[in-house]
Amino acid sequence: MGLKGHKMEKTTKIQPNEELIVVSNFKGTLYYESKRTGANLEWSELGAIQYMTFNELVDMRSSQRAFFSENWIYIDDDRAEEIYKQLRVNQYYQGVINAVDFVENINKKTPKTIKEQLKNCSKGQKEVIADLCIEKYKNGGIDSIKIVNALEVELGVNFDDFE
Repeated sequence: MGLKGHKMEKTTKIQPNEELIVVSNFKGTLYYESKRTGANLEWSELGAIQYMTFNELVDMRSSQRAFFSENWIYIDDDRAEEIYKQLRVNQYYQGVINAVDFVENINKKTPKTIKEQLKNCSKGQKEVIADLCIEKYKNGGIDSIKIVNALEVELGVNFDDFE
């Protein structure tokens, strides 16, 4: 039992040198240079993978927090929630959605669902989703005016500006 009779959560300590799969959630090329080690990493596209140790992620959080606060990356691991907590970046990953899955299934969503799913997304994640939705719209892949209207409101863009 923890303080004041609360149960303590059992946590698994992530080892400092444990390699983790880090996936780009950024549309375009994403670069990271470690200030401590000088290591350079490049994610060439949305969904590209790099391997980083937990310590490297700690360094990234300390020197370039936007990778987390803008959701430019995410950790592909069953323990991701625990890893985010130990990195002290979990507040940036509340309500985060998979941008590619969201856009692939956009025509199955209602305007209400779109609003609910996008309301907690970071500015960076909304930009990625907007780019992907505009691309899909230009290719004729979004067929509902109600969906387009909901996306325009929630993402703060006008799809007609990109035709």
